[in-house]
Amino acid sequence: MPQFVTIGDNFISAPGSIILAHDASLFLFSKEYRCEETIIGNNVFLGANAVVLPGVTIGDGAIIGAGSVVTKNVSPDSVYAGNPAKFICTVEQYREKCYVKDVLYKAPESFNS
Repeated sequence: MPQFVTIGDNFISAPGSIILAHDASLFLFSKEYRCEETIIGNNVFLGANAVVLPGVTIGDGAIIGAGSVVTKNVSPDSVYAGNPAKFICTVEQYREKCYVKDVLYKAPESFNS
């Protein structure tokens, strides 16, 4: 139900990622299903094959690792990963780790258009 999903500005969703706002697991038993608003903040990156479950809010500036299952709210400016997704570090700490490993490269200008 797309009306239950809110996505902020500058959102990047890698291939295979899923954002859910509904859960039909009880439908066979009760003919009912659950709907909850799912909110993705501004400047959020959702890794490949990550799943965001209904009712979750992902704060501004967060990074969700590939293959993660997000079952609870995510703090702004933080990195979460795993199944279930857990806090790993802040985005700045992650950037610093990448800098120390010398694995950061400037994106081509064409990425900015």
